[in-house]
Amino acid sequence: MNSDVESRDFDSERDKDAMFRIWREIGWIEDKKPHRESLDLYLDTCRTRVCEVHGEAEIAVSMLPGTMRVLEQELPLAIVAGVYAGRIGRQQGHATTLTAECVAKDAADGAAVSTLGIFDAGFYDRLGFGLAPLGRTATIDPRALKVPRATRPPIRMGLEDAESLHACHMSRRSMHGQVKITDWRQIAYEMNFNEEVFVLGYRDGADDAISHFIAVSPDGKGEHGPYVVWIISWSTREQFLELLGVLKSLGDQVHGFRMQDPQGISMQDLVARPFTWYRVTRDSPFQKRTLALSSMQNRICDLPRCIEAICLPGADLAFNLRLADPIADHLPADAPWRGIGGDWIVRFDSKSTAEYGHDENLPTLEADVGAFTRLWLGGQLATNLSISANLRGPAELIDALDRRYLLPTPCIDNNY
Repeated sequence: MNSDVESRDFDSERDKDAMFRIWREIGWIEDKKPHRESLDLYLDTCRTRVCEVHGEAEIAVSMLPGTMRVLEQELPLAIVAGVYAGRIGRQQGHATTLTAECVAKDAADGAAVSTLGIFDAGFYDRLGFGLAPLGRTATIDPRALKVPRATRPPIRMGLEDAESLHACHMSRRSMHGQVKITDWRQIAYEMNFNEEVFVLGYRDGADDAISHFIAVSPDGKGEHGPYVVWIISWSTREQFLELLGVLKSLGDQVHGFRMQDPQGISMQDLVARPFTWYRVTRDSPFQKRTLALSSMQNRICDLPRCIEAICLPGADLAFNLRLADPIADHLPADAPWRGIGGDWIVRFDSKSTAEYGHDENLPTLEADVGAFTRLWLGGQLATNLSISANLRGPAELIDALDRRYLLPTPCIDNNY
């Protein structure tokens, strides 16, 4: 942290009004009771650190606990839930160093990976974060869905069901790269922030538990949408198709909804005549299209643990890894965790390992943490990363990684 600005834990009695002011200045909330209540719940849920300017909290970083699924394992995850600064706290480096401090604290406490949502690409590269694979968001007319309308009416759910909704979301179908936020209050404060959100679902679980649901909010005003699908949570094919059937039943009034491809499924496969819909709605507020963006970034915090999660029988890959970790430049020299930079020997096979050292008989891969995280998590070939990111190595090693390091494309499947 810069010598003239010290960080400390958020103090509700001392900092609550300052946090509300900061969020108002950013434009995230309005001056009304539900938003104040939501911010209070957010600050109760997250671990937050603040920096003061002129004797008042002006910069803050909030963290949430969670897990990231990597193949068959759930790795402990440090989620950067929010980085925010008031109007006089910007462009001074405080947000960067405070974020580094918070990630380092969680890494020292056992987080193997860290993740965050981004306002734009590039800023968090300086802390070792690398872009997640592209996520596709489709705008669809409900009438175009190639599924039957729901044959039974869903149940309307509300804020009082937040804990049960979270339990359902935690037990949804698992897939590689999936992020789970462990505190149920995250759904509660998100629902409270957005007063227009509505949740429809079913209770088919044991003891009448919520089995699958969809959370939707209007994007703007008007009865015809478009709507945004915030969460679609399900475990079986039948549950997923039933939730799409609920959306289709809204098609007599709603002309469009937007949703990310859920759990690796291409929504284009489930839309009749997608190109026709695109052509006839071009330049309309309800334009039917698919937008691909990467709005998340991840970084490895514990290299041995992350490598051990990779089981690739027959891969037979071994190499030196010379790893640069820029987060060290933003941490004090006495920090208990200062990143994972250095020389490593990495082996991928049925039992994968990473240990400090250098073997002169092995080829050497050079990378920064962000680029190597992108390779490790999957969805990016080494050849492509050697062009677009900071990853270099002998052609034979790059080719071997392309052919033998084959993982499913990760899908974060969560919002934060």
